Amino acid sequence: MKVKLKILTWTTWTILSLLLITSLLTDIEITNEIAKRGLVFVFILGQVKLLTLKQSWTWTKYLFISITAFGLFMTLNIYSDWRYEWQTAVILFKHKHVASRTIEHQVQKKGPETYNTRVVDRLKLFYFISWTKILADKDLTQTDLLTWDKVERKYEDKFE
Repeated sequence: MKVKLKILTWTTWTILSLLLITSLLTDIEITNEIAKRGLVFVFILGQVKLLTLKQSWTWTKYLFISITAFGLFMTLNIYSDWRYEWQTAVILFKHKHVASRTIEHQVQKKGPETYNTRVVDRLKLFYFISWTKILADKDLTQTDLLTWDKVERKYEDKFE
């Protein structure tokens, strides 16, 4: 029973770590900030466990070192894109055949008066996982209206 639990734990850690690495290297995005930080913490916890396999540490020591490393990681990432998540300001187009696919104008708050903006083609894969492709303005003028419905649904004015 203990061996099966270890196998299940390491398999889960491997899958979650691959999801985190995939989100960093590809167009897959983790859109929920809590889920993203949770994946980072689980990744750090597994890395600490891997690096100290031969040592007989207690779980409190693993947790202490992992929480310290996580805190250091979050402190170093204060000025990166991980600080705030992208939020949809306007849905410009909705796909006619795939309900979870939209073209959106998104805003990311960087500071008290500073924002980043982008236009993306977004496909929601799961609740907190999306595939996004950043679009240029010329791509919007060439949007096929046979495939896309023009929506322009604004969200609340939390960005103004």
